Amino acid sequence: MLNPTVKKTDSKDFLQHTYLKQLSGGFFLFFIFSLPFHVVSSQDVASFSKVERLNLDELILAGENEWFVYHIEVPDFEDPFISLTIKWAALSHSPAAVYLKKSTKEETFPIRIERDPHLGNDSTWLSKLLFFNPNQKNFDLYLPFSVGKLENISLHWFYPGNDSLTHSLERENLIDENSCACPEPVIAERSDWCPQNNCPSFVFSDNNDPTHLIVHHTAGTNQASNWSAVVRSIYNQHVNVNGWSDIGYHYLIDPHGMVYRGRTDEQIGAHFCSTNSSTLGVCVMGNFDLIEPTVPSLSVLLDLVAVKSCEKMIAPNEQSLHPPSGLLLNHISGHQDGCATACPGLFLYPLLPGLRELADQKLKWICMDDMPVPLWQTADVIDSKLELKWEYEMDAVLFDHFELQWKKESDSHFSPLEEVNSSVKELQIDQPAEGIIYLRIRAIQENIKSDWSSEIPVVISSIVGLNKRKSLPALFPNPVNAQLSIKLPEHHNAENINVKIFNVQGKMIKHLNWNHASDGYLYIKTSDLKEGIYFLEMNIFPDLRIPFLKVGT
Repeated sequence: MLNPTVKKTDSKDFLQHTYLKQLSGGFFLFFIFSLPFHVVSSQDVASFSKVERLNLDELILAGENEWFVYHIEVPDFEDPFISLTIKWAALSHSPAAVYLKKSTKEETFPIRIERDPHLGNDSTWLSKLLFFNPNQKNFDLYLPFSVGKLENISLHWFYPGNDSLTHSLERENLIDENSCACPEPVIAERSDWCPQNNCPSFVFSDNNDPTHLIVHHTAGTNQASNWSAVVRSIYNQHVNVNGWSDIGYHYLIDPHGMVYRGRTDEQIGAHFCSTNSSTLGVCVMGNFDLIEPTVPSLSVLLDLVAVKSCEKMIAPNEQSLHPPSGLLLNHISGHQDGCATACPGLFLYPLLPGLRELADQKLKWICMDDMPVPLWQTADVIDSKLELKWEYEMDAVLFDHFELQWKKESDSHFSPLEEVNSSVKELQIDQPAEGIIYLRIRAIQENIKSDWSSEIPVVISSIVGLNKRKSLPALFPNPVNAQLSIKLPEHHNAENINVKIFNVQGKMIKHLNWNHASDGYLYIKTSDLKEGIYFLEMNIFPDLRIPFLKVGT
């Protein structure tokens, strides 16, 4: 007789142990049953599936008659894994959860197995997809004594084979000149993730017109050596266990950022509690109640959401009525926004507002090939270094880098000066030349480029160095909008100050006089100047001609 670890205990304590075990990583759940079974599907070289009806004679009462215990012996199989779905064909008699525990003399905590909210119907309970790796052999399945109707339980396991993605994924993903400027990420087609061609689609409708994108997680394994095998296992569960006509999602994303195509966009999915019309189902593989999604998976999720929003003319950061559900939904929603579930998980769902905002920016600026232009804040020489600062409206994760160019006053063409990481908004570099130079900057994302910024002039002179800096006036801000400030050198007791401002054609635009600068500053109204480059001359610095840039109106 089995001496079960699960015994009469406080239920909260039991569940707490279960949750803590999950948080610590648990063991890689892969289940299969070697008790007498009935084979109901064929076996081939690549994969096989079997169904076991619960043998009631094998049940053991345990924990003061609180549990039925069913012993499971995992047979030998090859990498990568074997998967299981527990099916209860009488929902009214099924429990909230069952438990699985290693069969061992050592004390181990049971793993809680809940119903998968994506699957089943009003009369069927199906577990989340569970996995075993080859070194896991013996387990005990704990079923609450109170449920009854144990003859309605069946155990569906599936070996997906070890085929991995094919070389066809090396194909180049080109952009049609008439399509959105942002391409789809490279997508594994059905023939890539199911190379044995035994994962057919039986969906014949092609009238789906997506208005909302629904984000999911699988709530399954966070570790796998072969994610295309995981996709095949999901397909088997959806089609051969749950009875659907195809895998329920339109797209799946693995932790490495690979996208797998399920149903086509034109086919109605099976992922949003029977209100699937007008949606695309995007599932990020992993259990995000336990861990955070990976950066590659989030990056590709953003790319996919942006390009689908562009193709389907969906505004990512807005909401509208979803008629099949009767709900006012964000155009980028989580599964839980329309169904009784926590999907897409504790750590993914809070990221959706940021996803909407970034997708909206990407759609507006990259997919429409209309990246914003960088705006200069300052360009000055400080301690023999050229100090540059600029603003940029687009989030740094959406583009690659800035390109900085310069030219001398006598040059007709700009030359490359520096490539700057997208997260950098200020820079110090060695002086590129003497005299007056002009700078411009633009942002680049792959083959998409913003327009060049306005050209900003900077004085680079041998007299503007570390030793002489304090003896020269400073102009700020540069670029300037409404008012230009001139800070005179310390201890400069100047009187009868004369300032002239010229445009690039040499025409004098302003002529100003001050008797003295009592606080060391002069202030010049510039709001009445047109946008462009100007030069300032002062009678107290006869050899100095200082350029500045007027922006705004």
